[in-house]
Amino acid sequence: MKTPRIFLALMTCALAAAPALAQFVGPNGSPTTVRQLEQHGRDYEPVVLTGHIVARVGHKDLYQFSDGTGTLVVKIDGKHWPAGLRVDEKTRVTLAGKYDREGFGFSKVKVFSLQPAP
Repeated sequence: MKTPRIFLALMTCALAAAPALAQFVGPNGSPTTVRQLEQHGRDYEPVVLTGHIVARVGHKDLYQFSDGTGTLVVKIDGKHWPAGLRVDEKTRVTLAGKYDREGFGFSKVKVFSLQPAP
């Protein structure tokens, strides 16, 4: 008779913990344009930007990114480029990463995810 009670207690605990596994998928309040990022962005803030990579800038991992509201340097390590994805200045992409605000020099976004934009 104890086995059904223990089973029932375990199932109740498991179901009570299920909402903790849910994910929020809505907007996160982070800047979504280069202009917003330059005006209000905080150091290490997560960002998602959609636009175009328009040029390579000096260093092999640095690129100029534009979304129509401004331009910004982004750092994209080779491991974050999806295999087989070819990008030119006309290819619309979505970048996810963190903003690296610099007091001196130039601020940039360190990209952790690069995907073709719909």
